[in-house]
Amino acid sequence: MKSILSLWLAVCLILTACDDSGSKNVNNKLNNVNNHTNNITIDPDCTSVRLTSYTASNGGWCEFDRTLPVLPAFVRDGMTTAIAEPWNGGSYGGDPGESCGECWEIDTIGGSQTVMVHDLCPIEGNPLCAGAHFHFDLSTESAAALDTAGLDEGRARRVPCPVTGNVFAQILDWNQWGFVRLQFVNHRIPIRGAELRYGSEPEDTWHAMSRSGGAWAISGAPAADAGEPIFFRITSAQGETVA
Repeated sequence: MKSILSLWLAVCLILTACDDSGSKNVNNKLNNVNNHTNNITIDPDCTSVRLTSYTASNGGWCEFDRTLPVLPAFVRDGMTTAIAEPWNGGSYGGDPGESCGECWEIDTIGGSQTVMVHDLCPIEGNPLCAGAHFHFDLSTESAAALDTAGLDEGRARRVPCPVTGNVFAQILDWNQWGFVRLQFVNHRIPIRGAELRYGSEPEDTWHAMSRSGGAWAISGAPAADAGEPIFFRITSAQGETVA
């Protein structure tokens, strides 16, 4: 009887783990994100999440290195996750890729851990990531912190990423004809829009960047001169702008 009671208490803790105040923002309901069919509605302030795990590399579909020294220690320690493709637009329902760099707090019977979205679990070849249930494919490090194994379940809520310092750009590719491809890292809230300008241009001249997978890219912009600074302006999914 004692073991059954202990199990019941643990289950109750799991079911109420999201009651603390958190990211009480806009767009609190998500369904059919990115036009992928699913039959559930999730509340990013507190939702059931199905969990599996995989061996993550330092790079991922989101195209940032999770060992970058500017990232929080928990990310550098491997506390990352791949998000199921139907929710690749993030908790604010943006375009595919907006989930990259977003943070979620996950609670299981075995522990509680904040993780950052660093990779994608695609629909193709992965029935568990096809949209029947909100799903994270955890890095092995995250799974160990949460004491999960195989197919498991927990509760999740979105949280502002506990970062310090500035947002940084990791340059992925560029050429002398105005093509730049990059990823932004160390942001608190998912990024909805990005622009750039060169140091020689007027301060009100901005060139819009476009999503490129999990990253950002621009082509056809004026090419930068050698040593010329580049400035970025980013807009969060909550509408805040930083330049």
